[in-house]
Amino acid sequence: MKTLIRAIVCRMGAEPVVEEIDEGLSTKQAIVDGFVTALCIGGNPHRGRGIDLWCNDEGMDLELPANRLLRLPGGTLGVLGNFLVCAHDDDESVSLTDDEIAAWLPFLERAPVGLAAHPEAKA
Repeated sequence: MKTLIRAIVCRMGAEPVVEEIDEGLSTKQAIVDGFVTALCIGGNPHRGRGIDLWCNDEGMDLELPANRLLRLPGGTLGVLGNFLVCAHDDDESVSLTDDEIAAWLPFLERAPVGLAAHPEAKA
């Protein structure tokens, strides 16, 4: 049986939206168009509840376009291609709560879209 979770999905060229998605790996791979990697961007990365950003693991190698520039407590993160944000509880992806959506959706909506190209980047 599939478990549905609420996540914020950020597709290229579109505003971030809250969607109910299957929490499984194949759904995350379909959203990011490839292999995925998860980065903990809020909460505790090792145990307990946290917030994960799932993106394409090969984004740089595939030269995916820049999606958002996120200023996080540990530094600035440039996200390439489609990505999603959901919560984790220990080792499982779980739904974002109403409070988490209220905090993260406006943050992602305000994040700068795209990045300046490096002068040596392919056109």
